[in-house]
Amino acid sequence: MQDWLTAGRFKTYLRAAGNDTQRAFDLYQWNTAVNAALLHDFAHVEVALRNAIHRELSTLVQPSLTWLAAPTALTLFPVASTTNRAGLSYDANEWLRQRLAESRKKFKCSHTSNQLPPLQTGRIVADLTFGVWVELFSSRFEPTLWTHALRNAFAPGIARQDVYDRLLTLNEVRNRLAHHEPNLRKANKAHRELFWLLSVLDRDVQMHVRSHSRVATLLNSKP
Repeated sequence: MQDWLTAGRFKTYLRAAGNDTQRAFDLYQWNTAVNAALLHDFAHVEVALRNAIHRELSTLVQPSLTWLAAPTALTLFPVASTTNRAGLSYDANEWLRQRLAESRKKFKCSHTSNQLPPLQTGRIVADLTFGVWVELFSSRFEPTLWTHALRNAFAPGIARQDVYDRLLTLNEVRNRLAHHEPNLRKANKAHRELFWLLSVLDRDVQMHVRSHSRVATLLNSKP
């Protein structure tokens, strides 16, 4: 198995297992099972979140328009000049506009149209990465997107920062899951953050996911 995993990769599990080779193998198997179970739960969270965001951002534009279209996206995500740690100026919203533009191009949507057909709209929403949805909760959008729309997707009184902090953790863990990386230390936290997010987003979804989730059982059976 060490040849198949590579020594560098297996070293993480050996270290966690106190150099016990058999326990390291067991930890690898356990981590794989936990990752798969977390991905199952993430699937529900991500779909619920992106659909809620899409619903709320749609209230910021006229009924005949689509927030994903190029002209309206430029209004919602205008040029936002800021400075990085090196003192260089950049547009903080350029990345978001580029991601939207890439999805529109992928599904052959007109660059100048203010409206997109429902089929293309659904495809773009599904195509955007989890990182795009997370970015919409950054502090620069508090006076605009959060105050006028996104806060309505959550239980009353929930702070944007609390949502954003959880989403950052979940995004990091989700990326590790997608690349089959070890989550020996962060699986518990990710599991808690995931259900916190569902508790303030949609209790019905939370109950459904909890009733079908295998994560808690697996976490309790760690070798």
